[in-house]
Amino acid sequence: LDLSSDLPFHPGRLRELVGDLAGRGLLARGCFWVPTRPGRVCAWEVAGGVVSVGDAGTWGQAGDGTARSHLVVTGLADDAECEAVSRAFSRILLRSDELVEALAWPRYPDGLEDWLGVAEA
Repeated sequence: LDLSSDLPFHPGRLRELVGDLAGRGLLARGCFWVPTRPGRVCAWEVAGGVVSVGDAGTWGQAGDGTARSHLVVTGLADDAECEAVSRAFSRILLRSDELVEALAWPRYPDGLEDWLGVAEA
C-alpha cells in the first residue's frame, strides 16, 4: 500500500487508531505531520508487530519543506487487512471541517508527548 495525503494526522485519532494503522503482520515506513507540530516530521515504522513513532527533524531538513503524510506498507496480507489499514489512514487524517480550528492547536498539548517529546509553542 502507498498511502499519501497533504493533510495532517489528527493527534487524538492517531492515538485511538494506532493499532488499526499498524495492521497485523505488516511492515511499514513513512512520515506524517500533526497540526500541533506543523514544522516537524513525524516518523512511522512498523516491524514485527512493534510500532515506532518519533521525531525526525524538520520538513526543511527532509526535502522540499512541504509537510505531508505518506506511509508505505508491505507484507503478506489479504484484501480485508489492506482495506482496514487504508481505512484507518483515512480516518486518522484531519477532516476538512477541522482545518480552520486546527490552526490554533499548536498552543495546546496533543497527547503525543511520550512519542514525540513536548511540542514547541
